[in-house]
Amino acid sequence: VYEGIKQLILSGKLRPGQKLAERDLGERLKVSRTPIREALGRLTQDGLVESRPQRGHFVREVDAKTVEDLYDLREMLEKHAIRLAMRRLTEADLAELDRVSRQLRRFEDDSVQGEEELREGQRIHEIIARASRNDLLFEMLMRLYDRLQMFVWIDAFYADEAPLTRREHQAIIRAARGRDEKRLLKLVEAHLRRSKNNVLRVLQARPTLAF
Repeated sequence: VYEGIKQLILSGKLRPGQKLAERDLGERLKVSRTPIREALGRLTQDGLVESRPQRGHFVREVDAKTVEDLYDLREMLEKHAIRLAMRRLTEADLAELDRVSRQLRRFEDDSVQGEEELREGQRIHEIIARASRNDLLFEMLMRLYDRLQMFVWIDAFYADEAPLTRREHQAIIRAARGRDEKRLLKLVEAHLRRSKNNVLRVLQARPTLAF
């Protein structure tokens, strides 16, 4: 139930600011209210849902400060993970990056980025984060990735820069495979800041988002 509601939020099917009625969610997911309440409590802890006294639960609203804070924190933590990973990458990690690179090439002729391509692109960052071999850092980044997933959709759907994103992902993989820490840091910094700026522009132009 937790995963089901989370995916509805991250995919934009439940929009920022939307009230989460237990009865509606129960009918949608074919479960009783008890697991719905437990899932909403976990999602509140995760920061995807907001609990408002006497009013209920709502999808956390998207605002510019939240976008900036989350992206800035991600950049700081991801850079630290890169510095550790460049000394700790294993052959298994490199093989995973190669697999992602091959998977991403399947989408090169698509006009837009779909759900599967977005998921594969995110795998690059997860592989590098895990390769840091710092379990706490990896856990923190995975939680951040969940919080940022909604913004990844906004970037993909509204900024519509699929060819550039694809080039960036392949360049990041090549730099990681070559253990080129300096280049990888530069590439990831540019990649994340572009995404942040795209989302901020979208929020400024479209105060009410529709997916």
